[in-house]
Amino acid sequence: MGGLLRDGEETMDQILRFIDDSHRELPGLTAYVFENNSRDRTPELLSEAAGERSHLRVRSEVWDLDEFRESSKARTWDNKPCRLELISEARNRLLDWMREDGISAGDRVVIVDLDFLRPPPLDALARTIDEMPEGAAAVFANGVDRGGRYYDLYELRTKEHPVGPELLGDRFWSSRRRRRDLARVIPPNEPPIEVYSAFAGLAVYRAEALEGCRYSPYPTPELDAFYKELIRGDAGNSEVKHVRRGKAEKIRKGALLGAHLFDDELFYLNNSGFNFPIAAEHVNLHVSMRAKGRGKLLILPGLPYFSHH
Repeated sequence: MGGLLRDGEETMDQILRFIDDSHRELPGLTAYVFENNSRDRTPELLSEAAGERSHLRVRSEVWDLDEFRESSKARTWDNKPCRLELISEARNRLLDWMREDGISAGDRVVIVDLDFLRPPPLDALARTIDEMPEGAAAVFANGVDRGGRYYDLYELRTKEHPVGPELLGDRFWSSRRRRRDLARVIPPNEPPIEVYSAFAGLAVYRAEALEGCRYSPYPTPELDAFYKELIRGDAGNSEVKHVRRGKAEKIRKGALLGAHLFDDELFYLNNSGFNFPIAAEHVNLHVSMRAKGRGKLLILPGLPYFSHH
């Protein structure tokens, strides 16, 4: 089980209880916590906790954010590093660390955001690990906000809503139809929901499905191929129609609004407040899995993750 953590001092007791309870429920489980650039006592507390627990491994790093910004592609209007680049880098370092430490075919890899409102129920998590649906490369939690609705729309791609802001621009964020269809209450007894991508704070992967795949905060060749496959094969989809018929505005008042990243077919838009066409890091991981024939991905309504959102 791997998770990211930053500035977790106030919730450290809850996080450690979750890790300890997970180990008791799943005795073979090892927890990996990757922390970077916390502004509180999180590194010290994690180090102390790891010294007391054989099932907990901790890695803390301090990044020079100015150096990171200068070596990256995107930044905010006020010259800050792109949050998606930072998160993607942290997720890749966590995954590489877990691989180096001995993930092997047949293992289940749990990825969890440790800033939950309250811990995921361990009976549901243990059942998911023991009884992964046949053929599924990964399953995701029913991530609920304080109002009980599914919250992680940024990483969610479905057959009806397969396109991200890197092609839709602001339409991705402003679409009432998208929000109405996706930000809904998902009953726990609803059947598994097949998706192109999701996350919502908690995922369980077959280790072999992750082989050769990485997170990316930018459109990748696999994402470009995924979109071209959609455009050629799902002409009736409203988002695909928008991309096909729309001529993206490329320059406004002398400023370039995006880029042809791969060829002349698709113009990728700067989006979400950044000066480069960024893309959701989990979506890129999952289309990479899909390109390798590991694309059966499911949301499990009975596996909840409780978010602060």
